[in-house]
This record gives sequence, C-alpha cells and structure tokens, in this order.
Amino acid sequence: MLDVQTGQHRSEFGRRAIVFLNGLLIGGMILKLSHVRLLVKDYLSCLEFYRDVMELEVSWGDEETNYISFKTGGSQIGLFPRSDMATAVGEAHKPVNAEHQPSQCLIMAVDDVDAIYALLKSKGVRCINTPHDMNNWGVRCFHLYDPDGNLIEVNKEMAV
Repeated sequence: MLDVQTGQHRSEFGRRAIVFLNGLLIGGMILKLSHVRLLVKDYLSCLEFYRDVMELEVSWGDEETNYISFKTGGSQIGLFPRSDMATAVGEAHKPVNAEHQPSQCLIMAVDDVDAIYALLKSKGVRCINTPHDMNNWGVRCFHLYDPDGNLIEVNKEMAV
C-alpha cells in the first residue's frame, strides 16, 4: 500500500520502498522495469509478428542475432530463444514446458482499441475475443496470442 504523504510503499513482506515516478528505491538502489524478455520456441515467427504485424520499432537485433528488442514507449520487449536462455542459466537439461494455460500476459496500452483490433484483423491475426469493456478492470481490451503462444492484451484505460 502506498502512503502518498511519505511516498513510501509497504509490501506484503513488510519492507519499505520509496516510490518514484520512474522506479522504486529499494535498499538505496533504484529498481526500474526496463524491459520484458519473452523466451520463445519459434524466434523467427515471433520476430516477424512483433516487427511486421504489431509494427513495433526494432531497437536492437535482427534475424541473425537470436535476440531482438523492440521499443514500447518507456520500456522494451525482447525476444530470445527459450533453449538459448536455458543454456545461459545452466538449465538446458530440463524439459521444455508442455502446453498449458497462460502464465503471463503482455499488456500493450493503445489510444484506440477498436482501431488496433481492426488493423490486426486486416493483417490476418486471429484474436481470442473482440474489443470489450472490462468495467471491473477499468479498461477496454481484446486478447490474442503471438506465434509462440504468449498471451497479449491490447487495452486502453476507460474514463472514470
């Protein structure tokens, strides 16, 4: 819970952190989310999806680098082959997860949910649902999967 007078946040673990507009101060260090890295099975299909279909601007990497970052406002989305990450952290011997319900969701904020939905549909993207208001969430949104099965929510905050 954030105390707006002190600018401090008490987590469920009882630690205190000072909240800044661009990150948190924890233990004297600023913690800021810089990007999300999706660990994918099909690197090239996902690269083409985020670059060509979602039209995200590439900030680093390409088809040959096995890592690519896309600009998304104040942060970035990175793609990296799942097997390469497993090798990098010494866990290549573990089995790859079987298909399952989503364990994460990439949220993309836009100015016009319906226009983005129409654009993606015109490019042949299969969406899970159509744009709809989630009043209890305070957003208008729709959902789709990228070629690797990562769940994406495209949303816009509703006026209060």
